[in-house]
Amino acid sequence: MTTLKIDFDWDPPFRFMEDWRDLCRWVLREYHVEGFGVETSPSGRGLHVRIFLREDLDDMEVLRLQFLLGDDRTRCRLNYLRIMKGVDHWNKLFVRRVQRRSRPQVEQ
Repeated sequence: MTTLKIDFDWDPPFRFMEDWRDLCRWVLREYHVEGFGVETSPSGRGLHVRIFLREDLDDMEVLRLQFLLGDDRTRCRLNYLRIMKGVDHWNKLFVRRVQRRSRPQVEQ
Protein backbone atom coordinates (compact mmCIF):
# COMPACT_ATOMS: atom_id res chain seq x y z
CA MET A 1 0.00 0.00 0.00
CA THR A 2 1.18 3.51 -0.83
CA THR A 3 -0.08 6.89 0.34
CA LEU A 4 0.15 9.95 -1.90
CA LYS A 5 0.35 13.17 0.10
CA ILE A 6 -0.74 16.40 -1.54
CA ASP A 7 -0.28 19.83 0.03
CA PHE A 8 -2.43 22.74 -1.13
CA ASP A 9 -1.38 26.12 0.27
CA TRP A 10 -4.97 27.31 0.08
CA ASP A 11 -8.43 25.84 0.65
CA PRO A 12 -9.90 25.42 -2.85
CA PRO A 13 -13.66 25.89 -3.40
CA PHE A 14 -15.80 22.74 -3.34
CA ARG A 15 -16.35 22.77 -7.12
CA PHE A 16 -12.59 22.98 -7.74
CA MET A 17 -12.08 19.94 -5.50
CA GLU A 18 -14.77 17.98 -7.34
CA ASP A 19 -12.97 18.65 -10.63
CA TRP A 20 -9.62 17.82 -9.00
CA ARG A 21 -10.96 14.45 -7.82
CA ASP A 22 -12.04 13.67 -11.40
CA LEU A 23 -8.53 14.63 -12.56
CA CYS A 24 -7.01 12.34 -9.89
CA ARG A 25 -9.09 9.41 -11.08
CA TRP A 26 -7.95 10.03 -14.67
CA VAL A 27 -4.24 10.34 -13.74
CA LEU A 28 -4.32 7.20 -11.59
CA ARG A 29 -6.09 5.28 -14.35
CA GLU A 30 -3.49 6.46 -16.91
CA TYR A 31 -0.71 5.20 -14.60
CA HIS A 32 -2.56 1.92 -13.96
CA VAL A 33 -2.80 2.61 -10.24
CA GLU A 34 -5.87 1.89 -8.14
CA GLY A 35 -6.90 4.25 -5.36
CA PHE A 36 -9.23 3.11 -2.61
CA GLY A 37 -9.61 6.09 -0.31
CA VAL A 38 -9.09 9.81 0.17
CA GLU A 39 -8.64 11.72 3.42
CA THR A 40 -8.50 15.50 3.73
CA SER A 41 -7.48 17.64 6.68
CA PRO A 42 -6.88 21.36 7.18
CA SER A 43 -3.29 22.55 7.27
CA GLY A 44 -1.88 25.77 8.62
CA ARG A 45 -2.99 27.77 5.60
CA GLY A 46 -4.63 25.29 3.27
CA LEU A 47 -5.47 21.65 2.84
CA HIS A 48 -3.67 18.31 3.11
CA VAL A 49 -4.94 15.40 1.03
CA ARG A 50 -3.93 11.76 1.40
CA ILE A 51 -4.77 9.32 -1.39
CA PHE A 52 -4.47 5.66 -0.49
CA LEU A 53 -3.33 3.28 -3.25
CA ARG A 54 -3.44 -0.51 -3.35
CA GLU A 55 -0.08 -0.82 -5.12
CA ASP A 56 3.36 -0.42 -3.62
CA LEU A 57 5.17 2.20 -5.69
CA ASP A 58 8.81 3.23 -5.60
CA ASP A 59 9.67 6.62 -4.13
CA MET A 60 10.23 8.41 -7.44
CA GLU A 61 6.89 7.19 -8.83
CA VAL A 62 5.13 8.44 -5.69
CA LEU A 63 6.82 11.82 -6.07
CA ARG A 64 5.92 11.99 -9.77
CA LEU A 65 2.23 11.30 -9.06
CA GLN A 66 2.18 13.86 -6.24
CA PHE A 67 3.71 16.43 -8.61
CA LEU A 68 1.16 15.65 -11.33
CA LEU A 69 -1.71 15.94 -8.85
CA GLY A 70 -0.70 19.46 -7.84
CA ASP A 71 1.42 19.03 -4.73
CA ASP A 72 3.18 22.20 -3.57
CA ARG A 73 6.13 22.72 -5.93
CA THR A 74 8.63 23.63 -3.22
CA ARG A 75 7.64 20.51 -1.26
CA CYS A 76 8.14 18.43 -4.44
CA ARG A 77 11.61 19.88 -4.97
CA LEU A 78 12.62 19.25 -1.36
CA ASN A 79 11.22 15.72 -1.50
CA TYR A 80 13.16 15.06 -4.71
CA LEU A 81 16.37 16.14 -2.99
CA ARG A 82 15.54 13.94 0.02
CA ILE A 83 15.03 10.92 -2.24
CA MET A 84 18.31 11.60 -4.07
CA LYS A 85 20.13 11.75 -0.71
CA GLY A 86 18.55 8.44 0.36
CA VAL A 87 16.41 9.82 3.19
CA ASP A 88 14.05 7.04 4.33
CA HIS A 89 11.04 9.05 5.54
CA TRP A 90 11.07 11.77 2.91
CA ASN A 91 7.30 12.16 2.34
CA LYS A 92 5.95 14.19 5.25
CA LEU A 93 3.18 16.73 5.57
CA PHE A 94 3.81 19.39 8.18
CA VAL A 95 1.26 21.52 9.94
CA ARG A 96 3.86 24.16 10.77
CA ARG A 97 5.88 25.81 8.08
CA VAL A 98 9.62 25.22 8.14
CA GLN A 99 11.29 28.59 8.58
CA ARG A 100 14.85 29.67 7.97
CA ARG A 101 16.78 31.19 10.80
CA SER A 102 17.49 34.80 10.22
CA ARG A 103 21.10 35.85 10.16
CA PRO A 104 22.19 38.00 13.06
CA GLN A 105 22.67 41.63 12.21
CA VAL A 106 26.25 42.84 12.35
CA GLU A 107 26.66 46.17 14.04
CA GLN A 108 28.83 48.65 12.17
